[in-house]
Amino acid sequence: MKKKLIFIFILILILAPVAIIVFSSSAHYYREDIENCQNCHTQDGDLIFINTIKEAKYTGTESCKDCHQEIYDAYMKTQTGHSMSRMTPSNMIEKFPQDYTVYDSSKNYYYEMIRNGAKFFQREYRLDPAGKVVHQRLMEVQYIIGSGTNLRIYFYNENGMYYELPLTWYVHKQKWDLSPGYREFNNNRFSRFVSNMCFSCHNGHMFQLNNANNRYKNPIHTGIGCEDCHGPGDIHIRQIKDNAFSDLPDNVLTTVNPIKLSPERRNDVCLQCHLEGKSWALHDKKSWFDFRPGLLLNNHRSVYTTQKQTVHTFNVANTGSRLFMSPCFKDSHGQLTCDFCHPSHNVFEVDKVRFNRQTCMKCHPMEGLPMRESRFAESREDCNRCHMNTVPATNTLHGVVDTDHWIRINSDLDPINWYPERHHAEKLILVPVIDKDDIGKELRHGIAYSEYYFTEDREKYYLDSAYYYLGEGLKKNTSSIYGNYYMGRIESERKNYKKALEYLNKAVQLDPNYADAYYEIAKVNKLQKNYSSAISSIKNAIKNKDGEAIYLEFLGILYYEADSIKQAIEVLNRSIEIDSQNPNVFFVLGNISIFKTKETKKALEYYKRAVYLDPDLPDALVNLGNTYALLGQYDKAEETYKKEILFRKNSINALVNLGKIYKMQGKINEAIGLFSRAKVIDPSVRF
Repeated sequence: MKKKLIFIFILILILAPVAIIVFSSSAHYYREDIENCQNCHTQDGDLIFINTIKEAKYTGTESCKDCHQEIYDAYMKTQTGHSMSRMTPSNMIEKFPQDYTVYDSSKNYYYEMIRNGAKFFQREYRLDPAGKVVHQRLMEVQYIIGSGTNLRIYFYNENGMYYELPLTWYVHKQKWDLSPGYREFNNNRFSRFVSNMCFSCHNGHMFQLNNANNRYKNPIHTGIGCEDCHGPGDIHIRQIKDNAFSDLPDNVLTTVNPIKLSPERRNDVCLQCHLEGKSWALHDKKSWFDFRPGLLLNNHRSVYTTQKQTVHTFNVANTGSRLFMSPCFKDSHGQLTCDFCHPSHNVFEVDKVRFNRQTCMKCHPMEGLPMRESRFAESREDCNRCHMNTVPATNTLHGVVDTDHWIRINSDLDPINWYPERHHAEKLILVPVIDKDDIGKELRHGIAYSEYYFTEDREKYYLDSAYYYLGEGLKKNTSSIYGNYYMGRIESERKNYKKALEYLNKAVQLDPNYADAYYEIAKVNKLQKNYSSAISSIKNAIKNKDGEAIYLEFLGILYYEADSIKQAIEVLNRSIEIDSQNPNVFFVLGNISIFKTKETKKALEYYKRAVYLDPDLPDALVNLGNTYALLGQYDKAEETYKKEILFRKNSINALVNLGKIYKMQGKINEAIGLFSRAKVIDPSVRF
């Protein structure tokens, strides 16, 4: 009997690791399944939530409609319910036709939104001094991010990868302008893709393809949905509709109702999107879509903000960190939750001023208020007016009206200027808002500085800070995959290529499927002209993610530079099949056609496509002009060189080549003038 009990106990231990599969696939769920898999679910107090496991399937908001019609109808009218949508005539709120063009003086582009029947397009063009169009590009508007309350940003879909368009509709201003950041920082034109971090909050759960970065399974659902706050719905739907999981105890739940969560976990449902910080670090090998309502956010990511907090340092997605600064939150000892002031499902048919006042009075009854000290007798009805500062649309990068959740006395007296927050004169010291106190603490701090350096500011201070914290962290945990990966990238930036390869190779030893690490190894090897090793590494990256167009482009360029022309053409064409909007791939194929395979007409088509996609791509217009000249189309060559000189007046190659055409045509004075201009720019130039 004793031996039999021992055998049963061992059997349970053996089965426990696979119980996670039972959770998501079994038609029947029993009490002993819970007992056998204590780490597969989320326990919060006496309650157990079994849909928080990574394997639980998302079913989409529509699947909730049959049982929750009233809530569904109310929620779909909220801002979050249509945070993302298709662009159609039925949901159009913009002004058409556009009565003015938007001009970007830094890059000399004009933009306009065009409607053609049921379709919408954004047009980019450039003019010469006479007003003639010398460049234009047209892209269809397919999707919108933004409910129409503050702004609407537009996107197009390229084989499951979504790219932002340059023109945005600013609702409060009722005007068209460049998309957020495009005017103030850099006009990315049509090349800014939507990362999984962005999509994880601006849309509901999306199914990311395993063979590429930031590429998603089509078609996608649109809008933040029920499951973003309640967790994946598959187990719950099977319980209700198929009578599965019928033997569950009362304290075991198949869906998360945030109101039943403890305060920290309840707030984390909201903070997954309202605590962006200045930088962040995902834990272990988690992705932005791995967080489940009911889990603790500090087990999924660490979020960092600036050490110095002022009246100015609040941003659109940082309401959480500002709330933490409030006496209301501190005095509640963490018990104050978002839904104390924000009703579930955002039912908005309420008098907001009255609702907010009643909410505040739960903790601040009227008889306890310093009535005579109020600056505005009439403002006693509106607590927010004095205690939660509001920023107008004219003073924010995104053009939104935002409320500072740092609740304090006389907050409305603090004038808000976001300019210093976007153009930092001082170096930022990053401190954690949420984090875990464990062996990986320094590593995550280093990753946060690395992310800030790579994505926001290439100031050496951030590079050095990343190097310091990663170094301290790796002393404690040498087997951190991410720690070695980021330290390898930082060492490469410091031009310590030998050390960079040591760290990056350690990362792929720890995780042989780490495609991005192989890509970084290939980049370091290329910098050292070690083409065979670079090709081998990027092939390993592609083996793990064969649908990543950037990897294919990189391999094609390596083959080209290594004079493996047949392989280069094959790989670059594969890249185009995935992403046909990358001008550099067409440019490289043009170079191969003109310099290697001697297919001049084919080169012409590649160069024309590259220039259409990006007229400022270095050497693209010059090479196009040269190709026209080789084909004897001197009028086209002349036109192209003139365009290059118009766009870049100091283009020596265009000046010299146009001069040669003029000389050949007997226009000696014009030729001499162009040669002289080239000589002034570079005295060493030869004709």
